[in-house]
Amino acid sequence: MSSSQIRITKGGTTMELIKNEIFSQAAALAQTKELLLKRRNELIQYLHQPCSRLIFLGCGSGYMLSSGAAAMFSLHTDKKAVAFAGGEVMMNPAKYTD
Repeated sequence: MSSSQIRITKGGTTMELIKNEIFSQAAALAQTKELLLKRRNELIQYLHQPCSRLIFLGCGSGYMLSSGAAAMFSLHTDKKAVAFAGGEVMMNPAKYTD
Protein backbone atom coordinates (compact mmCIF):
# COMPACT_ATOMS: atom_id res chain seq x y z
CA MET A 1 0.00 0.00 0.00
CA SER A 2 1.54 3.31 -1.03
CA SER A 3 1.40 6.39 1.18
CA SER A 4 -1.17 7.91 -1.18
CA GLN A 5 -3.47 4.91 -0.59
CA ILE A 6 -3.39 5.07 3.23
CA ARG A 7 -6.43 6.82 4.66
CA ILE A 8 -5.86 9.21 7.52
CA THR A 9 -8.25 8.69 10.43
CA LYS A 10 -8.71 10.46 13.74
CA GLY A 11 -6.24 8.19 15.56
CA GLY A 12 -3.62 8.08 12.81
CA THR A 13 -3.34 5.97 9.71
CA THR A 14 -5.56 2.98 9.14
CA MET A 15 -2.48 0.75 9.33
CA GLU A 16 -1.60 2.17 12.76
CA LEU A 17 -5.12 1.43 13.98
CA ILE A 18 -4.91 -2.13 12.66
CA LYS A 19 -1.50 -2.65 14.25
CA ASN A 20 -2.77 -1.33 17.59
CA GLU A 21 -5.80 -3.62 17.42
CA ILE A 22 -3.62 -6.66 16.71
CA PHE A 23 -1.10 -5.90 19.44
CA SER A 24 -3.82 -5.21 22.03
CA GLN A 25 -5.30 -8.71 21.68
CA ALA A 26 -3.14 -10.28 24.42
CA ALA A 27 -4.33 -7.70 26.96
CA ALA A 28 -7.94 -8.11 25.85
CA LEU A 29 -7.72 -11.90 26.23
CA ALA A 30 -6.17 -11.52 29.68
CA GLN A 31 -9.05 -9.22 30.72
CA THR A 32 -11.58 -11.72 29.36
CA LYS A 33 -9.94 -14.57 31.26
CA GLU A 34 -9.91 -12.51 34.47
CA LEU A 35 -13.60 -11.66 34.09
CA LEU A 36 -14.59 -15.27 33.37
CA LEU A 37 -12.66 -16.52 36.40
CA LYS A 38 -14.18 -13.80 38.59
CA ARG A 39 -17.73 -14.66 37.48
CA ARG A 40 -17.18 -18.42 37.06
CA ASN A 41 -19.79 -19.54 39.61
CA GLU A 42 -22.38 -17.13 38.22
CA LEU A 43 -21.73 -18.42 34.70
CA ILE A 44 -22.02 -22.04 35.80
CA GLN A 45 -25.33 -21.32 37.52
CA TYR A 46 -26.62 -19.59 34.41
CA LEU A 47 -25.61 -22.45 32.12
CA HIS A 48 -27.42 -24.97 34.34
CA GLN A 49 -30.74 -23.22 33.79
CA PRO A 50 -33.15 -24.87 31.36
CA CYS A 51 -33.06 -23.52 27.82
CA SER A 52 -34.03 -24.70 24.36
CA ARG A 53 -30.60 -23.85 22.93
CA LEU A 54 -27.50 -21.79 23.59
CA ILE A 55 -26.42 -19.38 20.88
CA PHE A 56 -22.79 -18.57 20.18
CA LEU A 57 -22.40 -15.40 18.14
CA GLY A 58 -19.30 -14.22 16.29
CA CYS A 59 -18.01 -12.33 13.28
CA GLY A 60 -15.20 -13.39 10.95
CA SER A 61 -12.73 -15.62 12.76
CA GLY A 62 -14.85 -15.18 15.90
CA TYR A 63 -17.68 -16.91 14.05
CA MET A 64 -15.39 -19.84 13.31
CA LEU A 65 -14.48 -20.03 17.01
CA SER A 66 -18.18 -19.80 17.89
CA SER A 67 -18.93 -22.71 15.58
CA GLY A 68 -16.32 -24.84 17.32
CA ALA A 69 -17.51 -23.73 20.77
CA ALA A 70 -21.12 -24.59 19.91
CA ALA A 71 -20.12 -28.04 18.70
CA MET A 72 -18.02 -28.73 21.80
CA PHE A 73 -20.69 -27.37 24.14
CA SER A 74 -23.33 -29.65 22.59
CA LEU A 75 -20.95 -32.61 22.70
CA HIS A 76 -20.13 -32.19 26.39
CA THR A 77 -23.52 -31.11 27.76
CA ASP A 78 -27.13 -32.12 27.33
CA LYS A 79 -27.96 -28.78 25.72
CA LYS A 80 -28.27 -27.86 22.07
CA ALA A 81 -25.90 -25.10 20.95
CA VAL A 82 -25.68 -23.30 17.62
CA ALA A 83 -23.46 -20.61 16.14
CA PHE A 84 -24.65 -17.65 14.11
CA ALA A 85 -22.70 -15.02 12.19
CA GLY A 86 -23.17 -11.67 13.93
CA GLY A 87 -23.53 -9.69 10.72
CA GLU A 88 -26.21 -12.03 9.44
CA VAL A 89 -28.18 -11.76 12.67
CA MET A 90 -27.87 -7.99 12.60
CA MET A 91 -29.04 -7.69 9.00
CA ASN A 92 -31.83 -10.31 9.21
CA PRO A 93 -32.95 -10.53 12.86
CA ALA A 94 -36.41 -11.89 12.04
CA LYS A 95 -34.79 -14.98 10.55
CA TYR A 96 -33.31 -15.84 13.95
CA THR A 97 -36.23 -15.28 16.30
CA ASP A 98 -38.30 -18.17 17.58
